[in-house]
Amino acid sequence: MRFSTGLGRSRACWASASAMRTRAREACRPGSVVTACRNYGRFLPDLVPSLVGGKSSIGEMSAQTLQGFELVIVDDASTDNSLNIAEGLADPWKGIHVVNRAKRGGTAVAMNTGVLASHGRWLMMVDADDMLESECLATLLDVVEADEYAVPYPDQRLFS
Repeated sequence: MRFSTGLGRSRACWASASAMRTRAREACRPGSVVTACRNYGRFLPDLVPSLVGGKSSIGEMSAQTLQGFELVIVDDASTDNSLNIAEGLADPWKGIHVVNRAKRGGTAVAMNTGVLASHGRWLMMVDADDMLESECLATLLDVVEADEYAVPYPDQRLFS
């Protein structure tokens, strides 16, 4: 499991949604976190509290200091109970949405599905088995809003 902190190296990247979308939409949220999930539902109860606060396997997590973001979980035709877990964590009032892909498309297709379902001005792709520290999204957003050509990405800390 990876725990994303501030700036550094990781596969996750905070990128301009307008550069990734084929059609322009007016963003109503500052950012969207998109997660592809294929048989990784067992990790979602740790990811979600790292974003909105709550209990996780490592204890009580603080919510992100950035408010108003959304989480889009895309289930890529999981064969286990991942979709049920994701739907149990979904909460439109907290901006947690689930998209179900009936046919497996792979990580890239699932992420693109999440991008199309998102409404944020900025995007962050996060793996289902990741967790974010409470200031991660705010720190990344501060960087991209200060320099629209910046490509910040979170650092990672491994733990087990």
